[in-house]
Amino acid sequence: MMRFRGETTSTKSHTSGDNRDGDETKPTGEVSACKKTERRRKRAIIWSWTWKLCVLNTFLFYTIFPVLVFFIPDFASQLIFLNYLKCPVFREYQAPEVYGLKGARNVYLPSTNEVQLGVWQMLPNSARTANDEEGEITAEFFDKALGDHRPVIMYCHGNSGSRANPHRVELYKLLTRIGFHVVAVDYRGYGDSSSHTTPDGIHDDVQTVYTWLRKRTGDSPFYIWGHSLGTGISTVFTSKICREDGCPTGLILEAPFNNLLDEVMRHPFGWAWNILPYSRGYFDQAFNSTAQYFQSDISIEHVTCPILILHAEDDWVVPHDLGKKLYDIALEKRPASAGPIKMISFGSEEGCGHKNIAFSTKLPSVLGDFVK
Repeated sequence: MMRFRGETTSTKSHTSGDNRDGDETKPTGEVSACKKTERRRKRAIIWSWTWKLCVLNTFLFYTIFPVLVFFIPDFASQLIFLNYLKCPVFREYQAPEVYGLKGARNVYLPSTNEVQLGVWQMLPNSARTANDEEGEITAEFFDKALGDHRPVIMYCHGNSGSRANPHRVELYKLLTRIGFHVVAVDYRGYGDSSSHTTPDGIHDDVQTVYTWLRKRTGDSPFYIWGHSLGTGISTVFTSKICREDGCPTGLILEAPFNNLLDEVMRHPFGWAWNILPYSRGYFDQAFNSTAQYFQSDISIEHVTCPILILHAEDDWVVPHDLGKKLYDIALEKRPASAGPIKMISFGSEEGCGHKNIAFSTKLPSVLGDFVK
């Protein structure tokens, strides 16, 4: 009996001694420290490999990419147009009311090469309100309304997405609210417009919509509005009609660049190529065949109607100074008989960036001063 108790006591003493001496089991604090050290080591390995992969991918992107766009010209064009980037993914082009656009209709216009263009026509709120008492708005009413002497804006959007992009829809709502007709087109290959996007095709499409509109607008003030890539499209097109058919009432350029080659090199994905000695030559040759269709700095001297430039100082896609360059070139090259040109800058504190000038509280008054 005494031996049993002694054995029990001895067992307890032995166990207690093991914990204290660490011969077989480590103390809890020491185990915890080991686990923390192991976790830190694993995190360090993961971050090390992540950093190496980032450096490798960046190196490959900025060294091999210029060669790819040089040897595959169509690849360069598709990088400019980005018409394959669909936003929103699920679109209701035939029902603009789904996007909160009241008094709007969807139409399809035939362009060159059997292309069908998707177009939204949006009535100013004042015109829609006057028709509300008569019930549903007919196609005949839409056609005749364009000649009611309210200002008409033909909107040329930038690359990627479609006429249904959220920031574009917000602009339509603002413009119709303050009394403008708005007609927005998806160039071929964009939205639900058919065919493949090409520079020549885009200009044919703008001509198609312009001709369709001018048959209906009569003496109504007519403005062309371009955003981003659409500023190059609209500037080149406006210079053409100013020389051939007579200028529109005015040209509005939102976030414009001076020329496409400078914009490519100043784009967030393109800045690093500026420090590589060979890359500018590759890019100039690769993009030149497309860029010649968007040379605003050459075309703007032939735009003799009034011009309004809108640009946010915190625009990181098309830097503000490229818009300022275009403005300075216009001041220098346009004839003395040309209409006035004005540039309005939106401060960084407004947070307009590249796409959100429509949300600026000062935009309605700016447009009120320009659009008569």
